[in-house]
Amino acid sequence: MLVVRRLTRLEDLYINKEQFTGDFMSQARISARSILAITTALLVAQPSEAESDKLSNIRTVAVISLLGNEVDMQTQGTRFDYADYKLHADWNFDTLIRDYVTKAVGDRFTIKNDAVHPQLFHDVKNTAFDSVWSEISDRLKAVSQKPEVDAVIVVYPNATDTTGFVSPGLAVTHSAPFLFNKGATNLAATYGVGIYDAKTGSRIDYGTPKVAASGYIFGNSPPWEGCPNTIWADSEDKLTVDQKKTIRQELWSLITRSMPHALLNAGLISKAQADVLDASAIPTDPSCGPFH
Repeated sequence: MLVVRRLTRLEDLYINKEQFTGDFMSQARISARSILAITTALLVAQPSEAESDKLSNIRTVAVISLLGNEVDMQTQGTRFDYADYKLHADWNFDTLIRDYVTKAVGDRFTIKNDAVHPQLFHDVKNTAFDSVWSEISDRLKAVSQKPEVDAVIVVYPNATDTTGFVSPGLAVTHSAPFLFNKGATNLAATYGVGIYDAKTGSRIDYGTPKVAASGYIFGNSPPWEGCPNTIWADSEDKLTVDQKKTIRQELWSLITRSMPHALLNAGLISKAQADVLDASAIPTDPSCGPFH
């Protein structure tokens, strides 16, 4: 069933301009679902006042991040000697994200992060029958001792805005060189920000992230970018200290550049607050650019 409320937010549709030019089969990333979303968004009414005021009764919240410290290192191409692997890092992203969101919403809500232990959501993931965000809801519904807060704000890995070639969460994808193609290396931090009723487990609202990007119809894309192939290695033990440092820096840049929109999109902060957070975001490395 289509959720019309979200389809009225046109800025959440990430459509590359190339989708409307050239050979559709080779260049198009747009799906029938995206076309339907655009059409529906242009026809339906804006959200009602009651719908946009869902957070008015929330006074206390706990903030949790589930992105973790594993980076999914994926390979694509025609060579069969490539192997996918995980980069295990001690970057404390979950703590940094929790503190970032806590500070961003601290003037609006009373924060009680100790009210919910992250272990409650240990190993939540997308399955053939469930999604991360609904699994989070199920965990809250099932717990016998309800958190002593009104709502739980959860930053979770999310595949909704990817092309299918990018893993949810933290990921680096390397395309193997072939003939005259030199290959490409892309980084992504795909996630969602969900607001859950701490007592019922129902998802009250959510926000999707974006970064400014040229070449897209609405001027923005999911939090992903292309970087030089020099940051890639074929296995974790071959990654140098400098490569890991660059990967860490660029992923954190993607998070800080996209989180203001995710929080704004979820109704947690105002446009003015989002602009302030945007101004303090970590810039991308000059050698990185559009998603390849």
